[in-house]
Amino acid sequence: MKKVEGKEGERRLKIYELAVQATNEFQTHQFEDSIRTLNELLQLKPTSLVVQHNIAVAKYYLENKKDLGKFYDELKNLEEKHEEIIKGNRKGKEKEKEKEEENINIISYNIAIICLQDGRYKEAIEVLENLFVRSHNVDEYLTFKISLILLDLYLHQKLVTKASEMISYIEKTYNSNFLAQFKVTESHSNKR
Repeated sequence: MKKVEGKEGERRLKIYELAVQATNEFQTHQFEDSIRTLNELLQLKPTSLVVQHNIAVAKYYLENKKDLGKFYDELKNLEEKHEEIIKGNRKGKEKEKEKEEENINIISYNIAIICLQDGRYKEAIEVLENLFVRSHNVDEYLTFKISLILLDLYLHQKLVTKASEMISYIEKTYNSNFLAQFKVTESHSNKR
């Protein structure tokens, strides 16, 4: 890894320190402090989708997860804004474009989860199916979670053919070695 010196090196170090601080504050339920730190980070990275997304999540938690609709609207706005950025950067660096697409996928996934929690199952299916189609741009673990949630939604909505197709996909795609990563240990599962 190349060492960056001077002002750029100081800037990167500050970004790293703020990111760690915001994470620690969020994990210890200091949501106001986390939002303040994330806003400071946003000054250094004004176009960062990740920082904007994390601010929205921290605000949602600060409000005790009360206003699901507001959180949904914020995520939809972020998703739309950054899809426009990606379209505008078609000639940009491929690595940067892939990273932005990965970030949008996480936002879309969270939007689907909000729809699921809010009982908007058809909308959740639509969002997750779009993500599933773009799964070449989605990391394997997220694709796996999308598959399982879609299966659950298909069964809930009595979409038997789609459920059957998803079961086949999961069986063909994820071998026992992959699934073993997520297996709950016997001693852990008995602690109910």
